[in-house]
Amino acid sequence: WVLILWLLYAALAVICTTSVAWMTGRFPNGGPAPLLNGLQVAAGMLLLSVSAASALAEERVRGNLDVLLATPLSTRSVVWGKWWGTFRAVPVLAVPPGLAMAAVAWRHGHWSGVVLVIGLVLAYGALLTSLGLAIATWVPGLGRAVGLCVAAHVVVTVGWVMFALPLTQRTPGLTGPGLASFSPLIGVMLPTVQMQTARPSEFDWNEVVAWVSFWILADAMLAAVLLKSVLVTFNRCLGRMDS
Repeated sequence: WVLILWLLYAALAVICTTSVAWMTGRFPNGGPAPLLNGLQVAAGMLLLSVSAASALAEERVRGNLDVLLATPLSTRSVVWGKWWGTFRAVPVLAVPPGLAMAAVAWRHGHWSGVVLVIGLVLAYGALLTSLGLAIATWVPGLGRAVGLCVAAHVVVTVGWVMFALPLTQRTPGLTGPGLASFSPLIGVMLPTVQMQTARPSEFDWNEVVAWVSFWILADAMLAAVLLKSVLVTFNRCLGRMDS
């Protein structure tokens, strides 16, 4: 069923990327194109959240992890292997929105928007990978680990937006959408909308670059902190002797 979901996502990504490329320049502010671009990233990250938690939790439930922990491999090697095994899917997830942004930039300029969106997808994917590995390490049970990781993704993607936008509705400029860009949905939509706006004087592209760059850095730092936490607690949580 996981393979079927990934195949469905691949079809969704093709449709969304093609639609964004076709819509750019045909609608004010891109019409539904920014939403489609954001949705395909959010959907891809939702599948990644399942993979991130299940990569370790499934082996833990089946008992296969005990065999791995009995090998001479260091804890760092085991943890990094699990991390990279999940993260290797993230660059693939960055390709469809990157192509969509390239189509927008080809018509409207601001090629830095392509780099911003790809960077945001990679950073959020790194954070989600570290979060899933941390939850699978600290929480026994495959179902609970996957459920918590998926719930965390949904809270950030949807819940954070519902918190950030009302909180900043009276602030000037792009403070509201910028703060909400911790959500991958809004983070991808913001540069897509601004690149396609029909009145460039109404926005400050530098503010878009600053906000998205901030969240790329913040996501990367959070991913590093979580990964370090896993390395520190892995042996104690999994019952492995410190070497």
